[in-house]
Amino acid sequence: AMLTVSPQCDNLSVSTQPVSLSRCAGDKAIFAIGVTGTDPMTYVWKKNGNTIANATANTFTINAVSSTDAGSYSVIVTNCGGSLTSDGVLLTVTDVPAQPSIISGTANVCSGDAGRTYSVGAVSGATGYQWTVTPDMTITSGQNTNSITVSFTSTLRPSIDNISVSANNSCSSGSSRSGTIT
Repeated sequence: AMLTVSPQCDNLSVSTQPVSLSRCAGDKAIFAIGVTGTDPMTYVWKKNGNTIANATANTFTINAVSSTDAGSYSVIVTNCGGSLTSDGVLLTVTDVPAQPSIISGTANVCSGDAGRTYSVGAVSGATGYQWTVTPDMTITSGQNTNSITVSFTSTLRPSIDNISVSANNSCSSGSSRSGTIT
């Protein structure tokens, strides 16, 4: 009589699920799963249900995320005992805000003018705005919004005085936009 011994096969069990991530454009994102069970194990990572080429380890790394990487990620793990699918987790990507539009407001002012308003259109994804003015001007209201009110000193310097603004969010500040006061 011949005795056949089959190797023991422990079913898969998830010890650590992947977690959702929020990243700024250009940052690294790493998804990982912890699984116990009999080796060998195979891994197939998916984005929005579609297999990701060459993503066949217990971790999946995107070195520099972009908005096209945003989506739902999961992994299917298989061994001799069967397969399991991880929780679906989200990658959220925040882009750097765009440069604001041209600054609108009065370009021709007089020394001592007060209450002049300058503004830019709302920038998608911006959570605030950083305005800067030359020393002959004072921002009297509106810092961190897309519209400011400015007062001018008696030493106005035409063609030298200017206003600039950049949009910002939790990731970064975008390129600034400037305007000259004449």
